[in-house]
Amino acid sequence: MKKKYRYLSDCMNAKWPISPHGFIHCRLHYKLGRGHITIQRALNDRALSYTVCQNCPDFISMDDADEEVK
Repeated sequence: MKKKYRYLSDCMNAKWPISPHGFIHCRLHYKLGRGHITIQRALNDRALSYTVCQNCPDFISMDDADEEVK
């Protein structure tokens, strides 16, 4: 079975900035790179599949959250 990758852009715990010059943080304080990722880097990095996200026990996919609402 093929492993399903977890993407930062799909995580409910990713805190995206209001301004394009801000930083993306994890609401649960997991370290992304040096603690945060710039929005510009996130826009340039198409995969956004960081190791910390792959191993995160608290990762909540937006798809999973949608299914809980139904």
